[in-house]
Amino acid sequence: MRSLKRLVAVYGGSSAHHRALHEPKYARWLAGSVYLPDLPRADLSRYDGVIVPERLHAGLQEAIRPRLREVLDRGGTVVLFGDQTPYAHRPRGWLPGVDWEHRPTNYWWWLEPRATSGLRAHHPGHELWSHLSLDDATWHQHGVFHPPPGAEVLISADDGAAVLYVDEVSTPGTLVVTSLDPMSHYGSYFMPATERFLDGFLPWLAGAAHPPRSWVRSGRQGDHFGCKNDGIVTSAAPATTGPPEEERRLAVLEQEMADRLMARPASEVYDLDGDR
Repeated sequence: MRSLKRLVAVYGGSSAHHRALHEPKYARWLAGSVYLPDLPRADLSRYDGVIVPERLHAGLQEAIRPRLREVLDRGGTVVLFGDQTPYAHRPRGWLPGVDWEHRPTNYWWWLEPRATSGLRAHHPGHELWSHLSLDDATWHQHGVFHPPPGAEVLISADDGAAVLYVDEVSTPGTLVVTSLDPMSHYGSYFMPATERFLDGFLPWLAGAAHPPRSWVRSGRQGDHFGCKNDGIVTSAAPATTGPPEEERRLAVLEQEMADRLMARPASEVYDLDGDR
């Protein structure tokens, strides 16, 4: 029987993070959590990996970068979730090999005619795909990455830019990077796919050989590689008769608000000295 990795998660102080990290079915895969302001002084030597959730305080997250490098340099694992816009100014990335490209987020792609998320799954033999499916990773994504040669892209956009990849070449350790943001959505009781994603992702990350028995559902495992297309598929929206016109109208308004926000310079949205 393989031994499980000792994983510690960074806790940013939000209610969403608190719910996600203390949910029993997820807490079972964690050896603990550390409050973000305390991490620069925390002893990480007894942990095999560190999970960095999305939507942390930008200034405080910048301060933990040296500690994460220490984990990677001793062969440990670092998981990086979500939008990396605050750190795009770094010519070599916030962590080694992390090359971020901001792209506007389409929160309502599934309302469009013949909707498709634009996500593609790769490497059907990778163990992650025995724990979850592409549908479980499909809600929306905040930008893409351009990984270094040799990194393994498991989920990409249509043009091949990475949405989730595993990098074992840039450091002695393992860097798992994704622009997905499951913890904030699950912790906010919003977006069912994020729960399915965490149900499979955390056991895989911890080194569990198989998904927990309660997770296995008929037709779920591996069904996204059923097409003969070299293990690359595009995730489409579920069949629907279409939402009411009022829902469509609200969706358009929310998308317009998001577009206006994204049109602002990053310096107006993120304050790297501490405030967001």
